[in-house]
Amino acid sequence: MKILCILSRDISIIWNYNIYTMLLHIIRDMLAKIVEDIDAGNSHIPEFQQHEILDYLTKLHNPEDKLSKYQAIKYLNDNNIKISRATFDNYVKEGKLPKPKHEAGFKENFWNKADFKDFIDKKKNSNELLK
Repeated sequence: MKILCILSRDISIIWNYNIYTMLLHIIRDMLAKIVEDIDAGNSHIPEFQQHEILDYLTKLHNPEDKLSKYQAIKYLNDNNIKISRATFDNYVKEGKLPKPKHEAGFKENFWNKADFKDFIDKKKNSNELLK
């Protein structure tokens, strides 16, 4: 029985690795096609989608911008928004702060610094109005 459990776990790891590898190949092929179209002058991506793509690729390309919950709270506090863990959790539940993201293969959820830009701007503007 123990051997079956180990074998099952190993098959699961191989299966997940194969899916991950396959997805990376699909992403690579799609990006290569987009680059080919851009180089040939055949890209028909509207400007608003260009901005969305650029924003998303920037987030992916800057992994140091990924924040754990505790790093996110520190980041907000460093931006003069004093917030506790409980308040942070409540704001996420209420939709005032964005929900965390999750990546396959990682246990911890994360946020990007850019996810908090609107919240920080709103808080700073509301504080300026109170002065």
